[in-house]
Amino acid sequence: YGAINWDQKGISLENIPNSHPFKPAFDAIAIIKGDIDDLFQERIQAEKSLKESEEKYRNILESIEESYYEVDLAGNFTFFNDSLCRIHGYPKDELMGMNYRQYTDKEYAKKLYQTFNKVYTTGKPNKIFDYELLRKDGAKRHMDVSVSLMKDSKGQPIGFRGIGRDVTERKLAEEEKQRLQTQLQQAQKMEAIGTLAGGVAHDLNNVLSGIVSYPDLLLMQLSEDSPLRKLILTIQKSGEKAAAIVQDLLTLARRGVAVTEVVSLNDIISDYLK
Repeated sequence: YGAINWDQKGISLENIPNSHPFKPAFDAIAIIKGDIDDLFQERIQAEKSLKESEEKYRNILESIEESYYEVDLAGNFTFFNDSLCRIHGYPKDELMGMNYRQYTDKEYAKKLYQTFNKVYTTGKPNKIFDYELLRKDGAKRHMDVSVSLMKDSKGQPIGFRGIGRDVTERKLAEEEKQRLQTQLQQAQKMEAIGTLAGGVAHDLNNVLSGIVSYPDLLLMQLSEDSPLRKLILTIQKSGEKAAAIVQDLLTLARRGVAVTEVVSLNDIISDYLK
């Protein structure tokens, strides 16, 4: 009656006549076995393609400078690339499962929670938001990060994913630029004040020249016991004090020369009390 062989290569029918009572069953088994073999081959090919795709995907993630991350709904790392490890300063085994509260302060932890909660509630990705992280060595890094919601095959939220970029150097450059601009504005204000002070001092010098110099001429014409001598001396000293103030204005305007001298506090107080 012939024979039926079933092995890894398939089913072969040898010398089975069409009149054999089980010939239709054998033919059906052979067809089913062929279909099963095709399914296995398709599955093997699909698994191979999936593995190649995953390998390609992983190679791309590891080659980019930006950090890639995936976290669960509680904010714990479930997947990330090597760039994220370098930015955070943690080895992979320590970073895996770490919660965002462990590498941010309270202010930025709150900001992260609000951002992720908004993405979870609306389902809309957040393209860019910035926050400050604390590395393992205690250094601070500024990050620009995107975040989008991950869902399972049933459409249920299972976590978040996104890409981050270290913008610390850019932040420092912006802060330095702002500091220099502030210094420039302060210098411009001081220059304007100096110009104004110089103009005022110049006008005052013209007025004070007579008050300072004329008393000497008047004193030369008065006797030692003249009652006017004391009044004229007071006018002269007041003019000299005013001239000293003008000198200070000229110094402020960078048009005068600062004079440094030793003075007696007793003399200054006595002159003031007279």
